[in-house]
Amino acid sequence: MHQMLTQLKLARIREIHQDWFDRAAETQMPYPDFLRGLLQEELLAREDNQLRRRLKDASFPFEKTMDDVDFRLRPELNRQVFLRSLDDRFVTQGRALCLIGPTGLGKTHLAVAIGLALLKRSYTVRFTTVQALLALLTENVWWEKRISLHLGRPRLAGFQVSTEAYRPSPDRRRLIAACSSSSR
Repeated sequence: MHQMLTQLKLARIREIHQDWFDRAAETQMPYPDFLRGLLQEELLAREDNQLRRRLKDASFPFEKTMDDVDFRLRPELNRQVFLRSLDDRFVTQGRALCLIGPTGLGKTHLAVAIGLALLKRSYTVRFTTVQALLALLTENVWWEKRISLHLGRPRLAGFQVSTEAYRPSPDRRRLIAACSSSSR
């Protein structure tokens, strides 16, 4: 049985099936209830694993939620603006939220809280900082210049971030950062 469950990639059922067999025998559990219970355990484990993978891929520096944000400390922040960014229409309409201000205002906290909320609703989320994005763009420009020098033909002169920096994909469950190159 262990080998078949492994082959079927039913990892959670493989871990717990013996406990369920024992419980079913003790309580004379009907077969449909037994099967439903095993399958529910497998589904919950898969959802949990998927969430953990997406959370890791998002590269958040920490985990914070909107409940952790104390808007009373920053009365100039409008809570409703941030709550609107949690709405599905915010993503599907390709809207953007730009958080600008000095250190210590909670920009990262808010960005993580919004990203985490969207991630939990099955959106693909990637966290990055402006510094990291600029470093990546600068590195790409540097490599393009090196390649163009090596190949002896003009290539990419620079990067320009599209005015539609975030747009929804056709499945409306992923945010796509759109960067366009400009060759001059």
